[in-house]
Amino acid sequence: MAGVRALAARAEQWSDDLPAHWEHLGRPFPRWLLEAALEVCQTRGAVGRRTARDALVHADLHYLNILVRPGTAAAEGKPTADAYAAIDPQPMIGEPEFGVAPLLWNRLQDLPLNRPESGLRQRCADFTMAAGLDPEVARQWGVAREVANALWYAGLPGHQGDLARSLWVASTLAGRTLDGLPPAHALPEPGQAFITA
Repeated sequence: MAGVRALAARAEQWSDDLPAHWEHLGRPFPRWLLEAALEVCQTRGAVGRRTARDALVHADLHYLNILVRPGTAAAEGKPTADAYAAIDPQPMIGEPEFGVAPLLWNRLQDLPLNRPESGLRQRCADFTMAAGLDPEVARQWGVAREVANALWYAGLPGHQGDLARSLWVASTLAGRTLDGLPPAHALPEPGQAFITA
């Protein structure tokens, strides 16, 4: 599809860019987390990608980018699937599991209070299973995407909350939630300031 970028190309670019950004920004998080993202880029990128599964991926699918179409009929008082529209797709070609990550880094306040880490991993599994996707592949792409986001935020003044959220999600998906981060329920939603109790 002309003009739509391939995930394999994105993964290849991240393999080059992420270590350089990490060094340039003064190593803003532990190396093991960077290496976890790079491993995803290498295994899910050009070498590990399954071309038979490539799809047009909505790369920014999350709660605020799904709208109800006005005037759509409802079955038994509930909107049907065709009553919804996904907006702002930021399209890419590749594994559909790449598109799950924004559902993971949004609405962290909805995770269980007593076990947000396992709640995040369960959210990943639930969304992917409901869509007929591979939860492990979605988890891997979530790590890579959030490490890339963390490096973006680390280079922007005034985005400490966004950086902390990305690090919490990436490290939790990688299996070792970083110490010293605010609790999941205190992390801001994308575009919001820190929540104070």
